Amino acid sequence: MDLIENIIFRTPKQKALVLQLYKDLKFVRGNEDVKIHQFDELDLVYITGYLPDAERQQEILLPLAADEAISMKKIGEVQKCLFHRHKSSRLTLALMDSDSTTVYFGVTPGLLPPSDLEGRK
Repeated sequence: MDLIENIIFRTPKQKALVLQLYKDLKFVRGNEDVKIHQFDELDLVYITGYLPDAERQQEILLPLAADEAISMKKIGEVQKCLFHRHKSSRLTLALMDSDSTTVYFGVTPGLLPPSDLEGRK
């Protein structure tokens, strides 16, 4: 894990979300080698870890507040940059609420927004 003191958080809420996700991954889900990263080019703080299975695939997790909006364009930018940076193809959005409820939403590489899908018919 990058030292938490070295991470620059935009808001106290972002710091709370990242720490909540880190604890959930490490102590509840049993992910291995959980690390916090900062990526200034996209203004992101995210987490990587390895799923506790035989395949040992690296997962990239982006913590978001449940009421936070994210566009398809932003998801595409995150995938492109972070997949290349980590040699991974697993992006998971961790949607978290203030009561510590966390919903994990796996994003498929090559995800197309609805307007692009209609043009392919």
